[in-house]
Amino acid sequence: MNFLSSSSFEYPHFNLLSIGQRGVGKTVFLAGSYAEMNQVYKEQNHQKTWFECENGNDKKTLDSILDYVKRTGSYPPPTLKMTNFEFILKQKNNRKVKTLCDFSWSDIPGEYCDFNHPDFQDLVLSSHSCCVFINGEKLVKDPNYIEELQGLVKQVVAIAMLVDEKAIDYGFALIITQCDRLPSGSMTRLQIEENLQFLTTRLEAADAKYQRFYSGIPIVSKKDEYCFEVNGSAAAFLWIVSELEKGSFLSRHHQSLDNSLKLDVSSLQYWLSPSPKIIWPLVGMVGTLFGLIGIGLFLLNGLSDNKYDNQIVQESIQQLETTIKNNPNDTQSALTLVNYYLNQEQSQQAIELLNKIVRQQPNNLENKVQLAQVYENIGKTQAAESIYDGILTQDSTYFDALFHKALIRHKEGDSTTAKALLQKAQENASSEPLKVKTQAAIKQLKLE
Repeated sequence: MNFLSSSSFEYPHFNLLSIGQRGVGKTVFLAGSYAEMNQVYKEQNHQKTWFECENGNDKKTLDSILDYVKRTGSYPPPTLKMTNFEFILKQKNNRKVKTLCDFSWSDIPGEYCDFNHPDFQDLVLSSHSCCVFINGEKLVKDPNYIEELQGLVKQVVAIAMLVDEKAIDYGFALIITQCDRLPSGSMTRLQIEENLQFLTTRLEAADAKYQRFYSGIPIVSKKDEYCFEVNGSAAAFLWIVSELEKGSFLSRHHQSLDNSLKLDVSSLQYWLSPSPKIIWPLVGMVGTLFGLIGIGLFLLNGLSDNKYDNQIVQESIQQLETTIKNNPNDTQSALTLVNYYLNQEQSQQAIELLNKIVRQQPNNLENKVQLAQVYENIGKTQAAESIYDGILTQDSTYFDALFHKALIRHKEGDSTTAKALLQKAQENASSEPLKVKTQAAIKQLKLE
């Protein structure tokens, strides 16, 4: 959830949900779109639109994907963990640069795209629009592929029905991937359109706003190195953001699903949980309006009958545990395993492993912040604050430690310290979005 976003200040903030099976090409699409928009920005001289990474780690991750392609001439392996990217969309017209908005994109492993997974529930309910990924090559060539997509269809239709019921301004970008592996021409496009009707007819029945996008991102060799050849993939981002921007100036104010339903996150998670008491207590307690919301949430839960593939996750965890046992200094595998533990709600295992990583890399403050936030999530705020204090001893200007310690101080009733920490965080913010985020915190916590 975006408790403190920039949406109330200089420009809006949007959360983009991505849904698709493992290997469909979500990560390739993101990295290719990023490369395309930044290349266009470098080549054009007048009006241009591009997005930048909000923080350095996101840029490193995307650059590492592009570097992997450059070195190997192969597509990157499927995503193993949930990774959230923060982008700023900018436009330059002649000499003036304008920030249009910032947006979050969560790169989600295919097996996590299930309403029974709590992290996926949060992503759905905090989203403003959705990217739906479908393999174009399999859609045309594999007669069994449509059957494989039934779980995906149920998810998308469930969201569309809820959106329609509550009149929420919400768009679906249908991104058909791997089209470069199909013959070009009108007949191929007609085949895709015909085979896609199993989804589009249902979206139209729910009066959903959607747009199709055809993506082909082949790897080509140029000057003795490899790269993505991208043309038009970023159009999906631009369409979604332009639609959201239009809505942000209208009465709906670019609300996410949970804001539009006027329920807090914990309540939504409760009613989405797989439990025999899903709908009837809800209708009995809150009457017609929330009863309708309950029906929508029942559909969200009930239509997803594909169980979360726990076996795949457990196998991945075991493989990573073996890797780390054989190579205790493999920090990257250890951090991946931490994310698996957290996604499985195994907080204690995550804490133990993060403590080990922190001991191995005492100067890596980012890992310490992650450890502190895990402590916060399980209610051990004193342990979290102690870690933030240690970070500030190493670097008194470290933004994340200042910001999160301030929130803890405010929660404990120490408004004076909270205000001083937030002011210092604002002074040391490394980017404009972080400054806006701090301003939002000061205002919402009434520390002005």
